[in-house]
Amino acid sequence: MASVKRKVFLVAVDASDISLTTVNYLAELIPAESMEVVLLHVFSGIPEVLWDTEPDPKHRRRFVSISLWEERQRNKIQALMEKAWDVFRTAGVPEKRVKIRIENRVQDVARDIIAEARRTYDAIILRHRATFGLKHRPLGGVVDKIINTLDQTNICVVKGTPASEGILVAMDLSEASKRAVDFVSYLIKGRDRDITLFYAAKRMGFLNDLKDVNGEAEELEKTLLQESIRLVEPRIAEAKSRLIMSGLDEKRISAKIVTGVSSRAGAILDEAERRGCGTIVMGRKGLSNIKEFPLGRVTHKVLNFADDKAVWTVA
Repeated sequence: MASVKRKVFLVAVDASDISLTTVNYLAELIPAESMEVVLLHVFSGIPEVLWDTEPDPKHRRRFVSISLWEERQRNKIQALMEKAWDVFRTAGVPEKRVKIRIENRVQDVARDIIAEARRTYDAIILRHRATFGLKHRPLGGVVDKIINTLDQTNICVVKGTPASEGILVAMDLSEASKRAVDFVSYLIKGRDRDITLFYAAKRMGFLNDLKDVNGEAEELEKTLLQESIRLVEPRIAEAKSRLIMSGLDEKRISAKIVTGVSSRAGAILDEAERRGCGTIVMGRKGLSNIKEFPLGRVTHKVLNFADDKAVWTVA
């Protein structure tokens, strides 16, 4: 039997119990026999507010109460990491392939995670904290810094509590979209999931500025949409073929094209919700691939407005 190539993941774990939802998601999605995990927590050692209000590290620790807080916090983190370790062990991942690392903060949480992520990992898994009172949780803080810095790294952002069943791959005509398809087959090889290859063609908004004489603008929009479908259909067929050739079940792979949507990101999120897909996989950038911007517009919007989804951005 051929050996299975291991996928090595860096999972950033914060101090909250809800971090375990990220751990559970990954353990359910990826075949245990092909997974290796590093659980990383950047330990601040003192309440976060003191990093900003007290510039001298020696002065930060002058209170006995802070020392007690640090000890309790470290014990809490250790217990949480052991729970996470046990999730992977129960899922069948060999003990030696799950490593716990609690590292003292050097710069700040984002920079310390970035420094570790520059090592050889197949993907970095981050959990985005909820913003109180908001249904949707726009990116910001640590996650935003990491995504914008690690532009050559595959990153998964877990928002809320995503289901591990069902994967939607956002398709377009870019090379990044091809890489996203190949990444899916690599990611879940050995564990079939329902996969939807989805393409949304946006309504041609610029035509609203044209004076429609004898329905010419409407006809032009129809022609342009038909052309986009003509171009993307063979790309989707090729993607499906590659998934099947990688060993995934043909019966569980479907494709869908929609046209005339007002927002591609909105269409992707709506389709994922409609199909019960907890996972969305997309290229980091689309056809524009503007170097100055680390994320494409559609990917950025999906990351910001996804709810109870895990969004994988493939570099």
